[in-house]
Amino acid sequence: MPGLGILVATRNVADVTGRSSCTEFQLYLGARENVVDFTERKLVKYADSIDDPQQKCVVNALILEYRLGRVAIAWKRGKPIILHVTRET
Repeated sequence: MPGLGILVATRNVADVTGRSSCTEFQLYLGARENVVDFTERKLVKYADSIDDPQQKCVVNALILEYRLGRVAIAWKRGKPIILHVTRET
């Protein structure tokens, strides 16, 4: 997605460390009383800061995917990095 700044993360097979710093990946665990999901809040704030309607739509879809537990989110330089999650059954 050029211009949006969202990166899709992959496994670090070579276990290379120190290449780039970002936050740890966060997975949405559902709404819980007295618990604030700062990743969700940051995603909503990020979506509100976007002027391009198409990019805003993509980030809003990302928020939905996060809330459904389909992606984990990390942050690098103020931009979300997404990791698609596959749940074991």
